[in-house]
Amino acid sequence: MDFFKLKQNGTSVKTEFSAGLTTFLTMMYIVPVNAIIMSKTGMPMDALITATALITVVATVLNGIWANTPVAMSVGMGLNAYFTFGLVLGMQIPWQTALGVVFISGIIFVVLSFTNFRIWVLK
Repeated sequence: MDFFKLKQNGTSVKTEFSAGLTTFLTMMYIVPVNAIIMSKTGMPMDALITATALITVVATVLNGIWANTPVAMSVGMGLNAYFTFGLVLGMQIPWQTALGVVFISGIIFVVLSFTNFRIWVLK
C-alpha cells in the first residue's frame, strides 16, 4: 500500500474504500443513461451496458495506478449525445461508420499527444 502513499497523505485504506464506493454510487447513473442514449442508434443495449461498465472500470483503475490520482473516469455524456443525435440520427451516418470515425480520431489524438506536434502548434 506504500505505492499510493496513504499515510503520507493522511488517509487509510478504509477511508479510500469508502470514498471510492461513494464515487461509484454517485456516477453509476452513467451506465444505463449512456446505454439508453446510444441504443437509439441501433446498437444493442446489452453490449452498451457492458462496454460502458468495462470502460469505466478500466479507465478509473488505469488513472489510479498510472497517475496516482483519486479521479473516477467514464464515458463523456455530451459526446455520446453528439454521436447519437448529431452524427448517426442527424447526419444519417450508420453507427458502424461513425464508430470508425471515432476510432480514427482517437488514434490521431494519441499520436498527437505523444509527439511534439502539439508544442509546435502552441508556438
